[in-house]
Amino acid sequence: MDILQQCQQWHEEDHYQKIVDALEAVPEAERTAQMDMDLARAYNNLAGVGELAGMKLLRRALELMRPHEGELGDTYSWNFRMGYALYYLDQEGRALPFLEKALELHPGDDPRFNTRQEIEEIIDACKRVIVLPRFSQCFRERVEGCWQAFASVEAEIRQELIEDEDHIRGSEIVGRVHDILALAFDEIAIEMGFNGGKFELILTPEGDRVKLFELVYFQNHAPSEVLAHWNVVVGRQACGRIGLRTEDEWELSADDVQIWVEPRGEHSFTISTYCEKLLPMLGEEEGRAWWLISTLTDQALGEISHMRYIDGFDVLREPKSEPSILLSELPSKLAETGIELSADPQALLDSYIGYEMQPDEDPEADWRLDVMTGSTCCPQLINGYLNSDDVYVDNLHSDGAVAGFLCYPLESLRDNESTQKNFDFRDSLEAALTSGDGTEILTLTGGATGLYCGYVDFIAWDIKAVLERAHEFFEHSEIPWANFHTFRRATAPVNLKDQEHDSASEAEESGRLGTFAGSVLLSAAQWDKEQFIRDLYEQWGIVDQGSDKSEEDDDTTVLMQVDDMRLVVSLFDFRIPDNEAELNAENNYLWPEAVEVAGAHQAHIMVAVLGEESSLLEKGKLFTKALAVCCKQEYATGVFTSGVVFEPRFYEDFAEMMKEEDRLPIYNWIWFGLYHNECGMNGYTYGMDMFGKDEIEVLDTQAEPSQLRDFLASLVSYVLENDVTLEDGQTIGFSAEDQHTITRSPGIALPDKQMTLKVSFAANDEAGVGSSLGMIMDDASYHLESIEEKNLPVDPINAYNHMAIYLRWCIEHDLMDEAFLAEHGETVEQVKTAPGNADLRRFIQAELSGRLYFALFNQQGRNFAHYYYGQNISPEFPSDIDDNALRFFGPERYHSDEFQDEAYLFIPFDEDYYRTMAQVIDRRFINWQGQEDDVDTCEPSETAQLIMKFLDCSLTYFPAMADDDPITAGYSYARRLGVREGFVPVLVRADDETLLEWLMVNSDLEGDNKERFGFDPGKVAQYRDQMLSLSIKDGKVVLGGLIAQRKTAAKDDGLDGEKDMPGEIAGGTEDLRFSSYWNPETEKTYPLILARIPATNFYKSTPTCP
Repeated sequence: MDILQQCQQWHEEDHYQKIVDALEAVPEAERTAQMDMDLARAYNNLAGVGELAGMKLLRRALELMRPHEGELGDTYSWNFRMGYALYYLDQEGRALPFLEKALELHPGDDPRFNTRQEIEEIIDACKRVIVLPRFSQCFRERVEGCWQAFASVEAEIRQELIEDEDHIRGSEIVGRVHDILALAFDEIAIEMGFNGGKFELILTPEGDRVKLFELVYFQNHAPSEVLAHWNVVVGRQACGRIGLRTEDEWELSADDVQIWVEPRGEHSFTISTYCEKLLPMLGEEEGRAWWLISTLTDQALGEISHMRYIDGFDVLREPKSEPSILLSELPSKLAETGIELSADPQALLDSYIGYEMQPDEDPEADWRLDVMTGSTCCPQLINGYLNSDDVYVDNLHSDGAVAGFLCYPLESLRDNESTQKNFDFRDSLEAALTSGDGTEILTLTGGATGLYCGYVDFIAWDIKAVLERAHEFFEHSEIPWANFHTFRRATAPVNLKDQEHDSASEAEESGRLGTFAGSVLLSAAQWDKEQFIRDLYEQWGIVDQGSDKSEEDDDTTVLMQVDDMRLVVSLFDFRIPDNEAELNAENNYLWPEAVEVAGAHQAHIMVAVLGEESSLLEKGKLFTKALAVCCKQEYATGVFTSGVVFEPRFYEDFAEMMKEEDRLPIYNWIWFGLYHNECGMNGYTYGMDMFGKDEIEVLDTQAEPSQLRDFLASLVSYVLENDVTLEDGQTIGFSAEDQHTITRSPGIALPDKQMTLKVSFAANDEAGVGSSLGMIMDDASYHLESIEEKNLPVDPINAYNHMAIYLRWCIEHDLMDEAFLAEHGETVEQVKTAPGNADLRRFIQAELSGRLYFALFNQQGRNFAHYYYGQNISPEFPSDIDDNALRFFGPERYHSDEFQDEAYLFIPFDEDYYRTMAQVIDRRFINWQGQEDDVDTCEPSETAQLIMKFLDCSLTYFPAMADDDPITAGYSYARRLGVREGFVPVLVRADDETLLEWLMVNSDLEGDNKERFGFDPGKVAQYRDQMLSLSIKDGKVVLGGLIAQRKTAAKDDGLDGEKDMPGEIAGGTEDLRFSSYWNPETEKTYPLILARIPATNFYKSTPTCP
């Protein structure tokens, strides 16, 4: 096996560091192009996103690959790896052409390569980001972090410079500082020195005026502790002793260079240079020769003066015939013209030029082509835009900065042909952008007036903050619309205001407002219409209230009148056209088989709810109930609605929420899409427009997927339950520490023209937004309603018992939020010192409006509450309260009619009650802190899915885990509920193929199905009915008969049936072992299924799971 084969094997095993170690050991001159490619791939795979070390690895990968463009530029791998590295360096504009070419060159299905779909997703992400740039860190944040890093080590760097008297380590020290500055800059040129009083850090723009804006911003943010020891200088300074010496012993002074100076305009010159010493270098390394003479010119004039006054520069191979001067004489020559050779970079950036253009009268032409006049202090951006040259935009983007402009219509600003109203509007816009800390987030670079639009140009150091400020200004202005556009010409604008559309009208125009229609996919074009009607009544009590029966043409359609709504259910014996189901199935990240199942469907049942007068919520509920009932059809395989294909059991389970305290079926109505990009986790809703609401997006958060999904679900619940319309520019939250801003703009994950609400959310935020948005853990009103409706003989204050227990436990364990402690410190102190005197039930009733909120707790408390008092199936605090009531009263009283299913309200509220429950919460908290699920079994295996399909009942899947607390809790809850709801709970090992095989054999003894683990659901049901029809025999008689048979058989084998068989075995050991669900090899549980088998006793459950 050669080294490349070994590297491929390591790559397949994810041993990337071994690849790096092996290939870095090969001398650079001996490495082949393929070795460099493998090494670059390993760097890419090892790079952590957003980390300094990761950025260095990605840049190193690019350095390795660029020299091989001539040889490998037309290969898939070279283009993909180049694009991959640039993408994760936040350089989407540069990454895009490489990724598009990689897609074009994609070799097809091969496990060694990323799929076409994966590349298309990255390409789509690039295109979204170059329209509306987003960064893991914007330039403003990068600068802050960079200076913090420099300040932490600058004393060491000063000491290294002092000790390096012979300048031996100069390159090493500069390299160390360069690596720190790479936190802010993708590319930067620096020089370092000591002027006798302070050390100097010189940031050189190398003639790039756009880069100069960045360097000045960076310079202005140097912290005082750095400036105490360092001069941070932008641009090389003029030097009296002008000369250069290179590492390969080239020496050059300003007196070695002849120059010819020609005026080009006011305070503008071109210079031509000639240096006989450099003629050999011009022939071999022309670029280096240019750099040396340009650097000498910087030293003669100072780099800022060079950039400001020298507009043309040439290096000649032969001297001109006209008289020349020496480069050392250039400063005095320019001074004679009256200009001041200033080293102030800000003076250069403050110098504006005016320009005129021939406007394009076509109103559909690209933005800015209607410009007549304008002014700018950064003409490079204007020229780049007009020439479709994105180099400056890409350079800024790679550092987290954005060059862009705001545009707005002038029609409403025209005043009797006067332009003053336009200029006044622009002045007020610029003032709004720069007021307060505005210069922290942007630098204005000019503006322009067109035939149709006005423009304000800027470089944004924090694009998100800039657009929020611009949006706020435009919303309070009289103009009808406004856009943001980058200086990247070939992209779309981002709408900041559009009065013509609001969320409800958009939904009406799209035809989705109040439109509840969806389909249940079928594996065969068959359904049982009577079963559907029967299930609809048995499950939900829904019957036809008077539809015209003559409308029903045949057995394929059900028409029902339900209140003032019309339910239409129809069987279509063909697939959903245009692969629409398969395409939408790709959105379901919770169901890996969604696409495969959708692709296999042969027919579908369409469900629709009509009615103009009904409330949207009532129509939505009826729609969900009908779809959930369709899921019980024999050939149902998937539910296609809300832009996704759901697993039928998932859809049914969440529909059940409507039976529990009349909760809204949020997860049936709204799909919560999640996706990850280089900036973090992103989430969006799909389905809000059916209710006349804007879809919601959360972008670029570092939250966990479950936390983000919970936040969106909580927000959606509040909006729909209370019919709230969230407004653009609004800030929502529970406290000063929990604030979420809302911005309305074109969708990112959704179609560009669809306006969505962007809600801010950080990883340390609630998975909810406080009491003002109804993010409630528990509400006493629910329990008080039970007391009143059932006329229970208990004090209403008992509705607060369990809430008080949980709150007290959290206070005692320091899980409360700082705001809660500040406001209720007296109560907290009383709970901790004299809990008997603190009636938290009255406190919750009076001070917390009878509710517990997630926002009451600190970060750890909120996380635990989401786990234990949120949407977790097991363990769950309210279920533990009910389990405790069962133990307290005993099964007979608990399940009697005495308590009407509310036994927990009758337990005496005393110290014993609290101590009992505190022990339970302690155990749950310890488990939560130490729980470790097995990532390999988080999703059910193929065997597990087949077992679940075979069992065909309500199920809960548990992955392998280090602590079985969730399993024992879930089983305990199921045992209690099974008595009331008529099922027997059984724990089944989910990965047991032998069990699966025998389940199928038992239910189909004569089956000849050749497909592995194939079974006929009809025969399974027939077997269960047959077993249940058998009479129950006396177990003692059965066992006696079997023993008699064995004795007879033993006699035939020459054994004594009386002496050799019965009795104990000499030296044997008693075997009382339980067939455990623990895996001794992993020290975790096996993956398990908790099956709730419909049966009134255990015997009747055995045909399902013997």
